[in-house]
Amino acid sequence: CGMRLTHGVLGFCVSVVSAKYSPEHIRSRIDAFLKSFLQDLEGMTDATWQEHKDACCQIILQKDKNLTDESERHWDQIWTRQYDFHTARKVTGGIQKMSKDAFVEWFKSRICPGGTFRRHLSACVYGIQQPLPGEEELKELQAQGVEVVHVESLLDWAEKQERYNTVQRSP
Repeated sequence: CGMRLTHGVLGFCVSVVSAKYSPEHIRSRIDAFLKSFLQDLEGMTDATWQEHKDACCQIILQKDKNLTDESERHWDQIWTRQYDFHTARKVTGGIQKMSKDAFVEWFKSRICPGGTFRRHLSACVYGIQQPLPGEEELKELQAQGVEVVHVESLLDWAEKQERYNTVQRSP
């Protein structure tokens, strides 16, 4: 699990590799994990919530390990035309202001299965030992609201997709 920032688009990522279980089974287990994590969040004491926020802020505010890390951080701000060289302090300030209740509501609406604003992309690669879903399985997935797209050529598929610009400040 983790955060992902790709070309200015922030996302939450879960990566799983398995030779034993099908992508459908893995997807159902990820959803079950997210639901159980929500229960953990809701049951968390205020003191524990504060400890987690403090630990998160400590990680974000860690000094760069070397000159390469520092230059990459600065060049990222220049490349995206953000020019906000104090992002870490602003982010940690926002984290410290975030209440547990507000975070739980955000998590329910954007991360948890069934969330109003949740957007979900699953990229499944089927190995030789995992058969592709049959017609019945595809219908079942579609009944659950899952849009199934079979891609033979990733390059051809990517060429047809709509493009979004990265978030940039105007000059």
